Amino acid sequence: MVNPRITQNNIQTAVCRRGWTRTVHPSRNVTDAIKRNLVADRRVSPRDYELDHIVPLDLGGAPRSPQSMVCAGDLTLKGAQHEIATDWRAGYKKWINGKGCGEQ
Repeated sequence: MVNPRITQNNIQTAVCRRGWTRTVHPSRNVTDAIKRNLVADRRVSPRDYELDHIVPLDLGGAPRSPQSMVCAGDLTLKGAQHEIATDWRAGYKKWINGKGCGEQ
């Protein structure tokens, strides 16, 4: 899920702004409640788990469900969201390894 308030037109004042994720990250009360619900039928502790966002908050992911490349205009917001949500490994290879960063 993506945050519908984030668009290509407002990324500079939203996700590209320093401290953006702090403004949209859900409170611990919210995330703890979600984790408790997810592990309710198992005999495990919610503290042993971390919630993950399919589309990261810093790329306009919805807070309840290669930022620099998007901010620099090298990759569109929708393109980054799509690649991460569908196959983040392929996106990493294409945008990070393909740019000479990291191992191939």
